[in-house]
Amino acid sequence: MGGQNPDENGWASAARSWIKNMDAPDHFLRQHIITPLLEERLSALAPKTALEVGCGEGRNCRMLRDFGCSVTGLDPVDALVDAARERDPSGRYETGFSESLPFENDSFDLVLCVMVLGNVNDLGAAITQMTRVVKPGGHILIVENTSFASASLASRPAKCPETGRDLKVISKYLMPRQYDFQWGEMQTRNWHRPLSHYMQAFLDAGLTLKRFDEPRPKAGPKDAFWDYINMPSVMTMEWKKL
Repeated sequence: MGGQNPDENGWASAARSWIKNMDAPDHFLRQHIITPLLEERLSALAPKTALEVGCGEGRNCRMLRDFGCSVTGLDPVDALVDAARERDPSGRYETGFSESLPFENDSFDLVLCVMVLGNVNDLGAAITQMTRVVKPGGHILIVENTSFASASLASRPAKCPETGRDLKVISKYLMPRQYDFQWGEMQTRNWHRPLSHYMQAFLDAGLTLKRFDEPRPKAGPKDAFWDYINMPSVMTMEWKKL
């Protein structure tokens, strides 16, 4: 695995907290943004074979399987791969890093990567590897934090002097940098990168952009709905290997 440390950004330590958070019944992004988006795009793309890079506890792999796809899940954290296997004993799950994928060239119709690139240290290497293993004519489907959302998370928080409410501040947008992220008991180190860095890395890999979207929720609790509308935190890209 190239000598990489699966806990280099805290993910091995955070694995159990991640699973707990993802299993929560009131996960707004999962329920109202990511799952509906994946159901729509997987139905449209209809891959026969797929790889999920950064599969976590295997939720999306199980969704792919339900669409009739032969799917492999990969994650660098043993505890997450073990959890995926426990939940899907007949599934295929492997331990490995996005920057050095242990698969042959041109192996998959689809490579899926959901909220992972913001945790990858070497973005260019990860995209080069995903491009290598997807078949000509195949797609790489990316779901990731919007860059202005990650810039806000990486910026110093502030409060409105009139209301005392927390403000979402964006600063140093063009400066890629790591930041500490906390979600409940989970603590990790994530990356902010401007959108141009993502776009250029995929273009440098020779891919063609077929679809870009900032999905809008159709339902959800009022406060979470309007908080998301004010600063959407999810973008999706579909790149094709010609």
